[in-house]
Amino acid sequence: MIPGPLVLPAALWQEVRALYAEPPRHYHTFAHVVQVAETSRGVSHWRHPKEVFVAIVFHDAIYEVTRSDNEVRSAEVARNRDPQLEARG
Repeated sequence: MIPGPLVLPAALWQEVRALYAEPPRHYHTFAHVVQVAETSRGVSHWRHPKEVFVAIVFHDAIYEVTRSDNEVRSAEVARNRDPQLEARG
């Protein structure tokens, strides 16, 4: 789990980790997501912290080298999981 403004269910974290473990990935791994999330914690004035966190977690969930729509497809994954996301108080 990555601390953030949302609580993701354990099953969703498992799904996210599995997506980022799919080959071939050199840079776009779950470790990269953790690094970006840690860096983002240094910004104290996000207007939409939930959306930023979702973007960080899912930004490269889908990564196929030969396709140019990875970001769009990754956003669709996040959108399809939105009911599973719960904002922290």
